[in-house]
Parts: sequence; structure tokens; C-alpha cells
Amino acid sequence: MEFSKLGEIRSLIPSHVHMMTLTATATKETTKKVTAILGLQHPIIVSATSDKPNVSYWVKEAPKIMEDVFGSLVIKLRQQRVKMARVLIYCRRCEECASIYHFFHSQLQHEFTEPIGAPNLSCFRLVDMFTSITHKDVQESIITSFCQSAAPLRIVICTIAFGMGLDCADVRQVVHWGPASDLESYMQECGRAGRNGQFSNALLYLRKKSHLKMISADMKQYCMNTSVCRRTVLCSHFECEQLHVTGCACCDICALLCTCNCCHCGEFPLQ
Repeated sequence: MEFSKLGEIRSLIPSHVHMMTLTATATKETTKKVTAILGLQHPIIVSATSDKPNVSYWVKEAPKIMEDVFGSLVIKLRQQRVKMARVLIYCRRCEECASIYHFFHSQLQHEFTEPIGAPNLSCFRLVDMFTSITHKDVQESIITSFCQSAAPLRIVICTIAFGMGLDCADVRQVVHWGPASDLESYMQECGRAGRNGQFSNALLYLRKKSHLKMISADMKQYCMNTSVCRRTVLCSHFECEQLHVTGCACCDICALLCTCNCCHCGEFPLQ
């Protein structure tokens, strides 16, 4: 709902009536804007940190060849099949979703479904695509499969149309094929990873410099940052408590400075 409509609704409610506003994530600017529009006087703000210590944040420049980006996932999916942890790949446009989907299909061919050789129907696919133009029946099938541990679906390539209200515990990787429109959207989408407490990662691929013109200033700052811990940038933007995370498991910037030689040090998330 637009902020202006919130103000219209508030004007219809007597001033003595108490009001509660709830949201999953909100930046400090969003909080100020909502407070002003709703005319909240000295509101009591109850919040919890949105920082997830089991999620590692990475930003990479995308290779020009798609196989260099997702080839390791194809190999992993071919080897582990339904035992592979789930992956979400977010795209800005439906055309990008289709391109990545067809890459996986062309690479896996008859191994694209479970069991191998099964009909290429949504209920059998290891990889599927979810956009606003996906048929409603297929959308419902994808959501159901992705939330059931025994279902074959391992990778969903999607736009922002997928994920609202979704609670899937075993997503281990969230990949952004290009930045989200703003940090609030990015934080919500990254929050799909690691809900079962397992170590997970959020990887953002920067593809075209021109894409940085279509995003918020804060999102652009996050993408172009090369010196400040990414978790610090996110927590500062949301004014939330930053939890202690070992350097190499924190983000790609911290990994470059880490000398502990543990398994996460310098690790490329999709491998």
C-alpha cells in the first residue's frame, strides 16, 4: 500500500484510538516517513535485529559466460539431485529468468526431472521458473514443492513475484542476478536463506553498470562498496544490532582480510 493511502486511512480514525504498525523490515528513513504520515506522537518502537549471523554476504562481478556463473550449480545438482540444498535465484526481469532457466534445462537435459527421464512437468522438475506471468496453477505447484522437503524442486529462478510470505527452512543460497531495487527488498530476499540455522550465503552478481542507475542510492552504495564490511553497511542502514561473525564467514570483504585459514576463508559461495 502507498504511504499516502496510509495517511488517508489514518485521517478516518479518531486520534485517541491506539495504532500499531507492523513490518518485516524497515530502514530508518522508512520508519520516519511512516511515523510522519500516520501522525504518531512519541511512538514506542519495538524491534529486533534483522542481522542473521549464519548468512554470508558476497558481491561479485558477473562473468560474461553463464556457464562460468552457474556451471558449478549444474554439477552439484547433477551429483546430489534431491539431496542438494535449495537455491533461490532472483532476477529483475522475466526475460532474465527465462534465459537462466533455459541454461539449466540445456545443461541437464534428461536429468532435469526427478526421477531421471520423468515428464517435464512442474511436479517433477529439479529447477523451475516463477514470474508474474507464470500460470497460476504452476505458481501454486512451485510454492508447494519448494516448501516440502521431500519434493524434487531444488532451484527456483524468480522475480520479486515469488517469496512473499514464503517460509522454506532449507534455502542455503540466495543469488541476485543484478541488484534489487532497494536495500529493503534486498534484505527481505536475502532473509530467505538459512532459516534452519545452517550456514548460508547471499550472493549478488553485478552485471551491467547501467543497472546501477535504476536502483536506490543506498543499494548502489552497497554494490559499489569495496572497503567496509557488508554486514556493517546493512546493519547501519536498518539501525539494527550487528551480531558478531567470524571474519571469513561474514562477507567477501572480511574474507579478503581473514587469515584464519578455515573452510570459509576465500570461499566462492556457488562452489
